[in-house]
Amino acid sequence: ALLDEARAQLPASPSAALAVLDRHRARFPNGALTLEADLVRVEALVTAGRTAEARKLAARLTRQHPGGLVDERVRKWLPDSG
Repeated sequence: ALLDEARAQLPASPSAALAVLDRHRARFPNGALTLEADLVRVEALVTAGRTAEARKLAARLTRQHPGGLVDERVRKWLPDSG
């Protein structure tokens, strides 16, 4: 539910989406959807203009989960990454 809320907030208010993602992280620090939450966070950071933070998180995610979906999603939001 929190990830859906963050996704809904993202287009109009990336800062609100990031606040929801912070709540998700606090509530589920090692939850099954942590990777998905981090990928949504990359999108929110890019949308908020916080590209350096997005790149740092994206680099960590692609190191931890090389190839496949993670790389695809990161390239969608940061085309010159990876």
